[in-house]
Amino acid sequence: AGAATGAAATGAGATALAAQPAESLAAQSAEGISPLAATVTQDGLVFALDADAKTASVTGAADATLTSITVPDVVTSDDVEYRVTSIAPKAFYNSRGNAKVTSVILGSNVASVGSQAFYKFTKLSTLSLGNATEVGESAFQGCTALKSAHTAQLATIGKNAFNGCTALTAIDVSGASALGEGAFKGCKAATSLALGTIASVPKDAFNGCAAVTELTIPSTLASAGDAAFSGLGISSITVPSTLTTTGASLFASCSKLESATVEQGAPLYARMFMNCSKLSSVSIPGSTTELPEYLFSGCAALTSPVFPAALQTIDRNAFAGTGLTELDVPEGISSMGISAFQGCKSLTLVHLPKSLAADPAFTDGT
Repeated sequence: AGAATGAAATGAGATALAAQPAESLAAQSAEGISPLAATVTQDGLVFALDADAKTASVTGAADATLTSITVPDVVTSDDVEYRVTSIAPKAFYNSRGNAKVTSVILGSNVASVGSQAFYKFTKLSTLSLGNATEVGESAFQGCTALKSAHTAQLATIGKNAFNGCTALTAIDVSGASALGEGAFKGCKAATSLALGTIASVPKDAFNGCAAVTELTIPSTLASAGDAAFSGLGISSITVPSTLTTTGASLFASCSKLESATVEQGAPLYARMFMNCSKLSSVSIPGSTTELPEYLFSGCAALTSPVFPAALQTIDRNAFAGTGLTELDVPEGISSMGISAFQGCKSLTLVHLPKSLAADPAFTDGT
C-alpha cells in the first residue's frame, strides 16, 4: 500500500489521468498544469509532477471506492520526491466517488485548493485544511454535511467557496485579505461570524446565515457589497463611519433586527433595511439629505418616521409597508418619490409641508 508508479515507466499514471472528466483537464491546463505532464498514482490519487520545481498537484482519483481522501506531504517517482503543494481545479469534480467521501485531510505542504475541487461532496463531514492559505471558487460549495472548517488560516477565499455548506457551524475570515462573492452564502447553521480586520466584504458573502446572532463591523471594513449581510439573525447593528461604501440590501431581510444605528459618514443605500420586519428603532445622522428607495420598505414594526434635520428627498417606496400611524413631514423636504408610503395600513394622519408639492407618494391603500 502507498507504492507509487511512475507514468513513464508503466503508463498507469497516464491512464488514470485520462480517466478524468474533460472539463477537469481543461481547468488544469488553464491553471498551468499540462494534461501531458508526467503523473504518478499513489493511494488511489493521481498526481501531476513538475520536474523542475519538484512539486506535485493532485489531479483526481484513480479509485472510485474511496470514502476518505488523505493527501500526503510528498509523493515519490523514480526515487525522486515531489512535495504535494496543491489540489488542481476540478480535481474531483463529478468524480465517481464524490457521493461517498466523508473525510478530506490535506498534507502539510498543500498551499491551495483549486476551484470546484470538492464541489458538492454531500457526504463530506470532516475537513482538515492543513496549512492551506487559498481556497478557490466553489471549492467546497454544496458540501451540505460539512460542520467544521478552520477558515481563519485562509488568506484567499474564492467566490462561492463554501456557499451552501448548510451544516457549517462557525465562520471565521479573520485571516482573509481576499474574499469572493457568496463565499459563505446560505450557511444557515453558522452561529458565529468573525470578520477580523478584513477591508472589504463582497456581494452576498454572508447572505442567508440566519443563525448568526451577533455582528461587529470592524473599523478596517471600508466597503460591503450588495446583500453582504442580508438575512442574518442579528437583533441590533451599528454601521460605523469607517464603512464608506455599501451596496444595496446590505441588511435586508434580517428578520430579527430590532434596532439600527448608522454613524455619521456611513452611507445609506437602497433597500438597506428592507423587510426587516421587527425593526422599530433607527438612528441616522442629522446631516442625511436623502432616504434612498425601499430603505425601510416592509419594516412593519417601524411606527415612527425617521426624518433627519437636513432631509430633502424621500425616494420611492422608502417607507412602503411600514407601521407608521402618524406622519408629520417637516419643512425642507422638496421631493418625495412615488409610493414612498405605499401600503402603510395604520397611517391615519398626514401633514405635508408647503415645501412639498402634491405628488403620488401615497397610493394603494394608504
